[in-house]
Amino acid sequence: MLTQDKFESIVKTLLGKVERTLIDKGHDYTNKDPIENFKLLNTFNIDSTETALVLINIKLNRLNNLLLNNKTPKYESVDDTILDSIAYQVLLYVALEEKRLNMEK
Repeated sequence: MLTQDKFESIVKTLLGKVERTLIDKGHDYTNKDPIENFKLLNTFNIDSTETALVLINIKLNRLNNLLLNNKTPKYESVDDTILDSIAYQVLLYVALEEKRLNMEK
């Protein structure tokens, strides 16, 4: 059985990894705006939230394929895929917050 302490430790570790992933990958992918890459598709009338949703869906479909079909990943581990999907959900949240802030102006 999973104890509350162990659960809290797992959650804190995971969220720390998500935070580190967002900061480190953000450094490599963007210059100033943390969701700059999501805005690249604005040229094609696809906004940053739609981009985030597509990327989340891709990660969840991968998880579905691997876990439900009992497949062994060849490239990215299941844990990394989960981490990425959480990071994309955080970026979706940030994109939505940015929209809210822009509407308040």
